[in-house]
Order: sequence, then C-alpha cells, then structure tokens
Amino acid sequence: MNPHTSNPYMFILEADPSRYIKTPSAAVVALIKAAEGGVALLWCFRLFGYLQQLFHGKAGAMPLEILRVLLPKEMMDLILPGAIPDGGMIGKVLCWVVSLSLFVILICMAVEAAAALLLRFALQGAKLFQITHKVLFIAVIVLLLGVTGTCVPLVLYLTQSGIKIYQVLLSGGETLLKPMRPLLVTLVCMILLLIRVSYHKGVVTVLSAIEYEIRLGFKETAMETTHMSRDALLLALIFLGAAAATGFFVEWISLYVFAFVVLAVKYFAVYNCWGDFCRRHR
Repeated sequence: MNPHTSNPYMFILEADPSRYIKTPSAAVVALIKAAEGGVALLWCFRLFGYLQQLFHGKAGAMPLEILRVLLPKEMMDLILPGAIPDGGMIGKVLCWVVSLSLFVILICMAVEAAAALLLRFALQGAKLFQITHKVLFIAVIVLLLGVTGTCVPLVLYLTQSGIKIYQVLLSGGETLLKPMRPLLVTLVCMILLLIRVSYHKGVVTVLSAIEYEIRLGFKETAMETTHMSRDALLLALIFLGAAAATGFFVEWISLYVFAFVVLAVKYFAVYNCWGDFCRRHR
C-alpha cells in the first residue's frame, strides 16, 4: 500500500526548505550580508577604540558622538554639524549602554554573514543563524532603550539653555533649529530602531520555523504573526531615501550612495524571500 495513501497527513506536512531558501533573492541577501559582515568587523575595531576612550575618560559626552566614530565626516557634517551637548554622568552611562549594545550587534552581524552563506548555499547553519539573531534582537532593544534615554539630557540641556521647544517648532529657521538638531537626530534614530525591532522579531520567528523544518523535515504550522513584508519594504524605502538625500546634499557618484542602494536592494530581496516562504506555507 502506498504510504501517502494510508497516511495522507504525512505528505501534507512534509517540508522542502530548499524551495524557498535556494532562490535568487536569498542568494542576493546572503551575499550582501557577507559584505555587511566585513564592514561590521571594521566598525568593531573603531568602536573598540571608542570604548578605550570611554574607559580612560576621554569620551562620553553623549551617545551621538558614536555616530562620528562610525559614519564618514561628510555625512556627519550633514546631519550633525554643530557641537554635541555634554550630558554629564547620565550621558556617560548612556554612552556605555549604546556602545556596548552596538558592539554586540556588530559581532552578531559578522557571525550572521557566515551563517547566511551556509544557509543559502549548503542548507546548514540555521541554528547558528537563529541563535545569533535572537542575541541581535535583544541587543537592538537595549540600543533603543539607550537612545530613548538620550532624549532626557538633551531636553534638559534645551530647557537649561532657555530654549522653548514649542517656539522652535512653531517659528522654524536655521538659527533656532540648530540647538534642536541633536534631539531631532536622536528622535529619527529612535524611529529607525523601532522599525528594526519589529523587523528583527519577524526574522527570529521565520528563522525558528526554518531551523525546525530543516531539522525535522516537517512544515511549521503554528508560526506567530509577523510584519516582515511591511518592515522590509519600509527599510528598503528608507535606504533609497538616504541614497537620494546623500546624492543631493553630498555627491551622487560616491561610495555612500552605492552602499545605501545596496542595502535597499537587500531589503527588497528580503521582501521577495518572505513572499517565497509564504507561498510554501499556504
């Protein structure tokens, strides 16, 4: 007797992860993540130098100064041209929280680069990918908390300076907006991190399902609801916007524009990967 005839549920529950992993979109994601891993390693060395400065008391005004360690001067002059306010002891503590969580994130990105290549081209490393991304998810939440806490000393600084925030928002003007720029940059970072928290939560859920299917050979039928498509598209559009802004305000033919476009391509590819996954789990 045919085993599928005697037990039809076995056929229905069988999984074939290669059908949604070994795709062109997944290859694009894996290759771009490999490049990201290399950049993450370089940033680890830069951030380690900043941590040494923190330890010796030569840095630690506010977490915003970490952007000057990681981002090129041209971009920093564009988004944060003025001086960074001193946040005192609160600012120093927040610098430690933000820099350590960023350091963990960069290490996870480097490890994920190898895991992504193994998963796409050999159907291996799913467990490593899953564990690493869980750590990454937690680190992003800690980073978000640290960046959110940065708003407190920045608002105190504006209040002590005699600047009324509502007056700045109502009147506008470069002169009035200049003191507000550190707070505005911090708020933008918070919004981006909120999107990434939701995105990483979805990735952890999908990776858990993939690891389950590779390990057992059966489809995951009880997966939590995610917002992968929304978050991936949002991130893709944000990076496209960053590429356009960099080209308009700095230079179109530059490494930074290219990097932002590549990241946008990655998230469009993630969106396609999510579509492939969904089609195999209807």
